[in-house]
Amino acid sequence: MKKRQMDKINARIAKLTAELDLTPEQQAKLRQTLEAKLNGFESMFSGDGDPSQMNELSMLLSGNGTDQVLESLLTPEQKAAHEALKTRELANRVESKALKSLAKLSFLDLSQQQKDAAYAILYADAETTAETTSPENTMLSLMTDGMGIDLDFEDLGLSGALEMEESVASGERPDPAEVMARMKESRMQRVNEKVEALRPVLNETQLEAYRKNLESKSEGMLGGMFGGMEVRGLEAGDDE
Repeated sequence: MKKRQMDKINARIAKLTAELDLTPEQQAKLRQTLEAKLNGFESMFSGDGDPSQMNELSMLLSGNGTDQVLESLLTPEQKAAHEALKTRELANRVESKALKSLAKLSFLDLSQQQKDAAYAILYADAETTAETTSPENTMLSLMTDGMGIDLDFEDLGLSGALEMEESVASGERPDPAEVMARMKESRMQRVNEKVEALRPVLNETQLEAYRKNLESKSEGMLGGMFGGMEVRGLEAGDDE
């Protein structure tokens, strides 16, 4: 995991260097600080860390931690260029998320008019969520990223899965039924929100097909993640 995240950090530093004209000294300081933070968080994944550090770790991995470190390193001119860069990057993330969401509706055989209306709704939703990714979503995405899986856990309503991961990592035995119930409740709430958002655009047949598609995707991921966590929990218990 560390190598993958260091690769991302190095790629980010390379981009910042090109966009902000970072000096070699600024690059070295930024890399040193971020690597030290990443090293300090490795214990979280071995069960020895403090779960309260999750927010700071998620900020680091999502890029916000890089921004915080940069504030003390940049000149006024570089800070202005950095703000402009962040604005462009946010706009790109919003557009990318909206387009991905629209592409996921291809099975509904939408008319062009429906596509245009759906995109407007999905774009507005992406605008409200692009800057509010939760620490849970960042951490869960980190776990699946290592397996080559690109998922938005908040989009599927599965962010509550992290509670079980934290319990397993700390050596506790979470109640599977209670965790599953919370995750199912979160999942159904998100499914309902997504269906209702597109109700003005889709007909009843499309709405039903959309709901079933969302439920099928989240149930499949829920079962796979829950099973994996349960196995790891049992293995941890065997080592006691």
